[in-house]
Amino acid sequence: MKNRSSWRGTLVVVFAIGAGWIDYMGWPLYGLITLAAEQSNLPNRPRAGAVVQDPNCPGNDNHALMCRLVNEYRAKHGLKPVQLDDAVTREAQYWSDQLNRQSACWFLYHDDNYHARMRARFPGRRFRENAACSGSTGGGARFILRKWIDSSGHRENMLTPEWKTIGVGVTRNIWVIDFTN
Repeated sequence: MKNRSSWRGTLVVVFAIGAGWIDYMGWPLYGLITLAAEQSNLPNRPRAGAVVQDPNCPGNDNHALMCRLVNEYRAKHGLKPVQLDDAVTREAQYWSDQLNRQSACWFLYHDDNYHARMRARFPGRRFRENAACSGSTGGGARFILRKWIDSSGHRENMLTPEWKTIGVGVTRNIWVIDFTN
């Protein structure tokens, strides 16, 4: 009897930890299921190799892709696009690299020196930052964008009308976007 009780107690603890993890991090397959549904529901979707042209987001890399996705999202809300900016991208890339070096994927945090660093780099401008990690799901830019859309603070950052530029940093599975006016 004691072994069965011990086994049940262990199962309860494992279940509680798993439920807490899912509550904190979200269901890991949510973005993948959403992405698959989006792909299957769009019959006129460009082929994977096709690149949608956006003069505000030149290039074919992940930086340009995230910029285009953010601009598509802003356009759906009647907002002007943001321009991918090299200097702002360097700042976003710096923080993405730092988080990656610290293996901070599951415990993302914002840089304590962010405001001072951005004020020094971009005097007189306002700025905001979003950071997210796709974890082990392998989710890319669309997965991360969905995480930000589902978060009221991150969504507000993306839908601030005054933003004119965006910087995108991506290191492995850690994504950072910085907006400035």
